[in-house]
Amino acid sequence: MIDRTVIAQILTTLLAFAVFMWVFIKYFWQGISSAIEARQQYIEGKFSEITARQNQLDEQQEEYNQRILTMEQEGEKLKQAEIARGRELVQQIEAEARQRGEDAMKQASERVELEIAKAREELRQEVVSIAITVAGRILKKEIDEVTQARLAAEFIGQVKELQKSEAEGRKSRE
Repeated sequence: MIDRTVIAQILTTLLAFAVFMWVFIKYFWQGISSAIEARQQYIEGKFSEITARQNQLDEQQEEYNQRILTMEQEGEKLKQAEIARGRELVQQIEAEARQRGEDAMKQASERVELEIAKAREELRQEVVSIAITVAGRILKKEIDEVTQARLAAEFIGQVKELQKSEAEGRKSRE
């Protein structure tokens, strides 16, 4: 069996432990409990603060992402606008070049027409000069009226042939 002294020691130890626990709870538990509670509240406060900061950072991140998206969209719009402006500028330059080309062709055509008109005028003057020379010769030879009419008809026919060949030459150039 168990010895009485061992039982007494166990009971004394249990009684001492109970007294210790009662004193501990009575005088120290309140302080420790409030310290633990204060520490828990501090930790919960820090967690709440961290959560609030995380939410704030998430909101800022979302705001920055939205700004970036907006800037990218605006950049794309500006890019498209500049591309359209460039195309319009190219079309405008092409139209101006086309117009300049047409104007140059028109001026060249007008110059050719002027040169043709000058050549005709020179030819007419030459024909008149030849006619005057021929008329002078005719007068010197004292040709009768029938011969003069025949010579005048030949001269008019030659002038018409000349005009006809000029018109054909002009058509072949066009």
